[in-house]
Amino acid sequence: MAIREIADVVGAEKYMREQLTDGTTIAHLVLNRIDLSRGKFRIAMPDIVDQNPPFDFKSDRRLDGDEEMAVARVIKSFISDPNCVVLMQETQIGKSDRFSTESWFLEKAWQENLALNYKDELYWPVAGPEFARISDEEMLGVVRSASAYPFSAFLYVGTVPSSKTLTDRDLERILTKLVGVTVDAFDGRSFLLWWRDEVRFP
Repeated sequence: MAIREIADVVGAEKYMREQLTDGTTIAHLVLNRIDLSRGKFRIAMPDIVDQNPPFDFKSDRRLDGDEEMAVARVIKSFISDPNCVVLMQETQIGKSDRFSTESWFLEKAWQENLALNYKDELYWPVAGPEFARISDEEMLGVVRSASAYPFSAFLYVGTVPSSKTLTDRDLERILTKLVGVTVDAFDGRSFLLWWRDEVRFP
């Protein structure tokens, strides 16, 4: 499954902004501070899908079935560099909430205290050799463990902060080194990605 550049750039930016609006502090910082015209929008979908604008990024479409996996592979490729991190927002539970889930990743992440928090927000970092070595299917499971309504992940160059409590300086550093953003598309059957022009796409 190829990841295709989006023809309807205006529609893609509008859709991504709508998805980020209901997100966490980092999502709002991206909305207010990142110039999305300095990157390209891409989406995993079959070549037969007509891209003529206006393009509907939300509604269900006939897909081949491995669109999500294509994006999981992009994330795996990205974090194969030890200086790259994917940070997934969590909007359904907060730092003070009791935690209960059947998700392998979130159960493991919670037990090992992998979650990062900013005020009452939670973020799940995906980085390092342990994650880079898992299968594509397991990586898709990791990605789908985070909040789905809305799903947003932020890809940046750097390392996972050493403290579990994020500071304003941490958020500023993430924003400065941000190279990509991904949100759900096609009713959760694929992902829309924005990628900064000056950084090679995985």
